[in-house]
Amino acid sequence: MRLKIATSVVLSLLAAFFMFGASKCTQGNSNFQIEGVTGPSVIANDGGILINTAFKNITIEGEVRIVPDPEKFPNSYVEIKPDLTSEGTLVTIHIDFLDLLEGDFSTENPLTLPGGRPLPGVAAGTLPAIAFTIEEFHNMTFYMGPEVFGVFIPSNLGIEGTILSYRFYSGDGQRVGNMSVVSNDVNGENGGLLLMMDLSWIRGEHQRRLPVEE
Repeated sequence: MRLKIATSVVLSLLAAFFMFGASKCTQGNSNFQIEGVTGPSVIANDGGILINTAFKNITIEGEVRIVPDPEKFPNSYVEIKPDLTSEGTLVTIHIDFLDLLEGDFSTENPLTLPGGRPLPGVAAGTLPAIAFTIEEFHNMTFYMGPEVFGVFIPSNLGIEGTILSYRFYSGDGQRVGNMSVVSNDVNGENGGLLLMMDLSWIRGEHQRRLPVEE
């Protein structure tokens, strides 16, 4: 049986390819790069996981730092401020190791992507999650699964009708998980970047930094 694909779907996929693929193709353990976006980059340090993403086409005045959930993530934060290397905005997300690895998220409601589309790469399409809003970044979401931690950073990336997923690597070339480029939905909303990180990698980075018992 010959599979028929709607012309609109083909055009959406081609548009996504030329918009994002033309920016820079990935080779080896390097990450897919997106027009108008620098990052996200992921770095593990002694305190936790640091995720930096710069959006060249989003401009804010001043700086804001919030703790998304003081009960579940008391030592983690999201910081948004003007990007020093461009006229855009830098989003920094710090996830404390203990907040994530020792937290109990069983009581959190399962959520899809903002707007109702299923989470890519997740069989049920949902995971327990905490959603919150910061100026210019409505419906930012943390997802917590048994073996994965996800961050959705809302942004209008200028495409519609498709979600593209890629392998994602840390700065030292380790496979961290997957990144998905999420287009706007049928209402022209709820696009952004979804970073899904393997908890096995996060646990390993935490263990490497624990003091050695003598």
